[in-house]
Amino acid sequence: EVLTSFPDLKFNVEMKAYSPKFSRRHWGTEIAKVIRKCGAADRIIVTSFDFFMLKELEKEYPGLQSGWAYDDGMSASLKEASEQWFQNPDEDIESFEPTVDGSGFIRWLMESDLVGRSVGATLVDLEWTVMDKDTVEKFHKRGQAVGVYCFHPYDTTFVQTPLSDEEEERLIRRVVKEGIDWVETDDPERMMALLDKIEAGQ
Repeated sequence: EVLTSFPDLKFNVEMKAYSPKFSRRHWGTEIAKVIRKCGAADRIIVTSFDFFMLKELEKEYPGLQSGWAYDDGMSASLKEASEQWFQNPDEDIESFEPTVDGSGFIRWLMESDLVGRSVGATLVDLEWTVMDKDTVEKFHKRGQAVGVYCFHPYDTTFVQTPLSDEEEERLIRRVVKEGIDWVETDDPERMMALLDKIEAGQ
């Protein structure tokens, strides 16, 4: 209903999941069917923390703009997910070494694009805390768009690195300068006001 009611809008559809789970992989299939039925593939990107759903999404509708999301608290949940993956070995990943050494593992997984290559990703969605100064450049060289989240969050339950307003503005200016393709926010009016200032050179 949303896709047909707003035919001129572009959408970022996140297939919600706090961690990957093989048993719900077919949700990706159903999302792909809805996108095809609505003829909306050219105005939708699909992201998820669940690579099983993303894999099935691309199987059902090859060529959709989709990609995996990374955050700074995901490493522990991925150990269980990787074990599920290899209990159902129809995938093309050759090696996967899970560890609960959070930041190092997430950075390795992100920079290697291991999951992205496996699910056929054309983009990546990153929590700002897992980025460094050349992250955007590396993904752009692979031909992948890069999104960053979440700015001006209303729900801070899972925010491990809170920012002051001044710190957040500096960060947004930095990622825009680095060439980020989209930003995610809980306060679009506030974000658009800042982006207008940046575009005006203020």
